[in-house]
Amino acid sequence: MNVKQIFLIFIRKLYLSLRFKLDSKPRLRFCIYNLYDKIRIIQFKIKLLIFKDLSKSDNILYVDPERIIYEKDLNQSNWRLFLKFIKPLFNPRINESIQIIDGNWDLKENLKLFKDDIKYKSYFQHFVKKIEWKNTPYYKREEKRYLEGTVRKEYKSVEDLNLKFEYHNKLYEKIKRDGYKTQREIMKSEGIVINYGRAPIFRKADDDITVGVGRNGDIIFFDGRHRLNIAKLLKIKKIPVRLLVAHPEIISKLKRKR
Repeated sequence: MNVKQIFLIFIRKLYLSLRFKLDSKPRLRFCIYNLYDKIRIIQFKIKLLIFKDLSKSDNILYVDPERIIYEKDLNQSNWRLFLKFIKPLFNPRINESIQIIDGNWDLKENLKLFKDDIKYKSYFQHFVKKIEWKNTPYYKREEKRYLEGTVRKEYKSVEDLNLKFEYHNKLYEKIKRDGYKTQREIMKSEGIVINYGRAPIFRKADDDITVGVGRNGDIIFFDGRHRLNIAKLLKIKKIPVRLLVAHPEIISKLKRKR
């Protein structure tokens, strides 16, 4: 076991021990997440000064959203912690390196259907069937969590909760009107701050839809659910996604084809 592996194990244990304690302290939790976002923005600005041009990324693929059928629950393997939070924070390069991970993580029995998720079903009900947000399972779940005090987001009132769903409407209309863009393209034209009624949220340059590629070439969803929901419902033909993980067997297949 090398130093990097020991460090990651320590970070995971620290995160898991803090996560449950912070659930009862929403303000402190929100401050920590907000601080993390600010650090990432400073990091992005420093990289921009050093590298000048961050417009290109070797990790960006353009795919048909309908090719993304399955999703991986990253919390089961702690991949979410590593890929979304730790690795970007300690990455000195412009682009993330693609992780080559062996095992059975990409087999269908270890995955879920993307369209079975409560958020996709609710987006479909609201934007296609024209059902009010309040009558969708996603809204009802968030409302229940808020009333019970278990929600992990900083809702100060039911009005704040409603503002969040109004933001989903604005995001849908914006993508429908302007087309689908990478986070870097959006940051250049709109800045780094998103504010939809609660505290400001900071965009991160690498916070695109993220995916993995399995041994058979399946594109497996990791993160960026709201935007992928919208891309599917609008039937957009090609969207940029960021490749984070690949199975070694697909790498071997591609090399043999060269």
